[in-house]
Amino acid sequence: LAVLLSRHRCALPGFRHRARVDRYPQICLVMVVVNCRAGQRSNRLVVFAHAMASAIARGERLRVTTFDEFKGDYACKVPDGLKVVIKPSRFWEWVRLAERVVQIMFGFKAFQIPYLLTLVSTWNYRDEKALARCEDKIRKFFDPVKVGNARSVLSGIRRGDKTLIGVHIRRQDYRAFLGGRYYYDDSVYRREMARLLEMMKGEIREAQFVVFSDETVDESHFEGLPCYFAHGSAVEDQWLMSQCDYLMGPPSTFSAWASFMGKVPLARMWSAGYGLKREDFAYRGLVA
Repeated sequence: LAVLLSRHRCALPGFRHRARVDRYPQICLVMVVVNCRAGQRSNRLVVFAHAMASAIARGERLRVTTFDEFKGDYACKVPDGLKVVIKPSRFWEWVRLAERVVQIMFGFKAFQIPYLLTLVSTWNYRDEKALARCEDKIRKFFDPVKVGNARSVLSGIRRGDKTLIGVHIRRQDYRAFLGGRYYYDDSVYRREMARLLEMMKGEIREAQFVVFSDETVDESHFEGLPCYFAHGSAVEDQWLMSQCDYLMGPPSTFSAWASFMGKVPLARMWSAGYGLKREDFAYRGLVA
């Protein structure tokens, strides 16, 4: 209220002084609220990161109501000057139901009351400019803490002068997602892996593929290729993926987040017949 009244230079009834932002900083309600259940873990990470970047850029507080189940997996080192609350509440659950109706009717991504509240309502909320200015702060906050087994794996497969190439085989929900557009057979991945070896001949000394999947992979389909098949938890596999030198796979927030956390060049396989090119491997920030 103090913020709004100060904008219009109005006096509060019963008070001798006009309401001013600098006079009543403790009652300033400026905040960003992430209140959408944006699918699986990686979708929520992406939304959280962009909302945090917005809050940092504008000096606002941040409340996230849909990340409580994952917060124990990350360091959650809050940047100086930022207040972050990760906590669900019954009030915001009711707000989520109401905003879902309005979103369907009007299609908004974020509802904003100037100088008071930004309500992030869909998973595709983005603030790329703000994120680009505070990438390292975001990485420190989301540094995973339960990756001891993955660190041991990395020390084993990184021996010598090997170049690690992460291969993300996304299955499960991709059978139905967009009619199975990004659901590829093992033969497609094997073809592109062989193409990559040929493409990088002379550029790298020794390649080591690290294969990640949300389903059990038939290792015999990749016989003859230098492969390690990761079997860790989602947090461990994503961290290990972020430690690779290159990444390839279909469009996915899982590999996009790993690319962002490790600044790893990522090439996306846009179709089963898409032939990867050397220039496809590039780091593009958190593009998901």
